[in-house]
Amino acid sequence: MTVSREQLTTPGGTPAHLSWVKGGQLVRQFGVLNEQGQPLPYLDWVIGETHLDAGAESIGLTPVGLVPRVFETIMADTVSGAA
Repeated sequence: MTVSREQLTTPGGTPAHLSWVKGGQLVRQFGVLNEQGQPLPYLDWVIGETHLDAGAESIGLTPVGLVPRVFETIMADTVSGAA
């Protein structure tokens, strides 16, 4: 998921400094629906990887344990796992 500085805040509610966001930190996501389409109060998950380009106003976050969904990523993981 990609989020902007205003969408990602510290526990105190101030906008997060994107370069300080790291894997292993907890995210509390609001506005999530469960499998039945019912709204959840929130969903907590742990950041596995971050993707931030220099000077970017948004950051990409990947949860821990997310299964790859892009063919190139699947193939890269398969090849690196075989070595």
